[in-house]
Amino acid sequence: MASSQEARTAKIKNVLCAISDNHWTSVTDFLLAFYASSDPEIHTKAARSLAYVNGRRFAQEALLEAWEEATPSKSKVHLRRVLAEKVGSFIIEESTAAIRNDSLHLPSQKLSIPFLTTEFALQPFASLFQTVLPCLWIILYMVITAPNDYERKRGVEKAEKGDAATRVVAVQSSPAVVPRSATV
Repeated sequence: MASSQEARTAKIKNVLCAISDNHWTSVTDFLLAFYASSDPEIHTKAARSLAYVNGRRFAQEALLEAWEEATPSKSKVHLRRVLAEKVGSFIIEESTAAIRNDSLHLPSQKLSIPFLTTEFALQPFASLFQTVLPCLWIILYMVITAPNDYERKRGVEKAEKGDAATRVVAVQSSPAVVPRSATV
């Protein structure tokens, strides 16, 4: 009886043979055609394979990790650039929508650094930015809360780091919306 790894390898080889036998030039060409297909049945299967299911690992996350691991070292910089550009386009999309969000339209006489740094102003902005600018929020929050040398050396996270990061991200997210709002 074959082990699960052997069975898995055999399945992969069968799929690769089928792709080749059907004259696809590569797995990538097949996948591009599969996900871009306008055939209703194929489109439904492609969409279902990419759907988020609560409580299960998101397929795209697993695929991105596998691609990152399998990408040759000379190509990793290109993979990361493509991903960064895609995330950048998401952030631009989000900030464009945020500019048009009525909740962010405040009279300029109400805005000041002291006002924006009070808990009264900061909490609503933080909640709103988490909702309206989720990609930007996640990136800034991850960068700010990443372990520093002190924390890595001692194996301890600084107290209240998350709360401080929330305030910083709320203030840093503002420029993604405010300067562009005058031009849209």
